[in-house]
Amino acid sequence: VDVQAKPVREYPTGELTAHIVGYMAPIPPEDAEELIKQGYDPAFDRIGVDGIEYFLNAELAGRRGSQLREVDVAGATIRQLEQIDPVPGQNVRLTIDVDLQKTAEDALKNEIALLNSTYKKVVSQQGVIVAMNPQNGQILAMVSYPGYDNTKFARNIDVTYYQQVANDPLKPLINNAIRSL
Repeated sequence: VDVQAKPVREYPTGELTAHIVGYMAPIPPEDAEELIKQGYDPAFDRIGVDGIEYFLNAELAGRRGSQLREVDVAGATIRQLEQIDPVPGQNVRLTIDVDLQKTAEDALKNEIALLNSTYKKVVSQQGVIVAMNPQNGQILAMVSYPGYDNTKFARNIDVTYYQQVANDPLKPLINNAIRSL
């Protein structure tokens, strides 16, 4: 038996902060050559695709370790020739207040529902709320609605779910707070 450890991200706040945190995915073939030069292994490594996972990918990723061993015909180690220890990625602490984020998201959903019911037609299905501390510029909440659930992408991308959100005309994968007019 050969055990191989594989890092997996956990997204405890899921959809609530998905646009901020983003998600990781396998290395796409068109990026493989460049990332191999940087020490990535497309067979094992994943890269940040959106949000903080994308923008701080190098800082979060760390560096993979390796061992070069001499083995016998049965695969048993005779001796270790070389070892490069892994380097853990850095931790990142955001200024997002999760309780405020939830309150802002609920307020946005309620306002959209109220707007649509007041006019008895669909006036809007999308919205953005950004709360910033004016004293230091820290972003305390950033809601882009509709959103998506990045926990569905933590291990392997759920293809059915991905196609659903990718084909949604409201474009829930796009963070409208930073990527639209």
